[in-house]
Amino acid sequence: MPEFDQIRIDLKPDFEGENVATVFQPKSRQRTAVLYLHGFIDYFFQEHVADWFEDQDISFYALELRKYGRSILPHQHPNHVRNIRDYYEEIDRTIELMVKNGHKNIIFFGHSTGGLIAMSYANNGEHRALINAYMLNSPFLELNLPFALRYVGVPIIRLFGKYFPEKKSIASVPSIYFKSMHVDHWGEWSFNLEWKPIDGFPVLLGWVRAIALEQKHLKQSSNVESPILLMHSSHSFLATRKSDRIFTSDIVLNVEHMKRYGKRLGRNVEIVEIKSAPHDILLGKPDVRKNAFKKMGKWISSLDLNS
Repeated sequence: MPEFDQIRIDLKPDFEGENVATVFQPKSRQRTAVLYLHGFIDYFFQEHVADWFEDQDISFYALELRKYGRSILPHQHPNHVRNIRDYYEEIDRTIELMVKNGHKNIIFFGHSTGGLIAMSYANNGEHRALINAYMLNSPFLELNLPFALRYVGVPIIRLFGKYFPEKKSIASVPSIYFKSMHVDHWGEWSFNLEWKPIDGFPVLLGWVRAIALEQKHLKQSSNVESPILLMHSSHSFLATRKSDRIFTSDIVLNVEHMKRYGKRLGRNVEIVEIKSAPHDILLGKPDVRKNAFKKMGKWISSLDLNS
């Protein structure tokens, strides 16, 4: 794994009080750098992803948002936010750090909710002009609900989330997904179960409202000019028990949503299917990771970042 400096960023207080974010700053100072942003109930532990980028002569930065991973403070509800754009503050600060460190090109790489946040920033962030390209790993572009329930239920969720933001939602990330990854269950990955617990964290209505509103904004007005690579699994699967399919399907989000709404994100979107991938494609089986890295490398080389 590359050598990193771990930097704490002090942020403005919000409705819960003090906030901090955590940035992993690499020792390398390549011309091009990538900024990695994790998903929901997640944090940076994907050392093999950092290794791959550094092997491509791309400096790897990772940002742990407020209330995630190493940025969780004792008084906070983990992962909770009422407005997705609150995250712009730590993204701004991280991009400023990358520019200060001399990087000439920046690629923003977001997984799941991190992909949604990246696309929000691409449309509205203060430093979006400094970002050359975006990579999305199974981005969270739509709530994974049947059409009728989305049509009727999402407006109700947005209303209740506005007036009862701290009320628990029935929505959650299935524990079977975390079990499929963790080495103590059925997976090959070791991660901190305080920051990424098997049973997840309670999902509050205010957070669901924030997600739904940002997804609505993207559907209505996203117009990203920079190139976008969107990767998704070959299929989704509603899992209720252990089976071989939980390791080879997106069991968190609907890949059809990614394909449908991904086309609307900007002028130059390349949508790539990664066969038999899980929700976090780069935590898939070795052959899945190899295929994804190959696609990523080919797309990055097409960007002509050295000109």
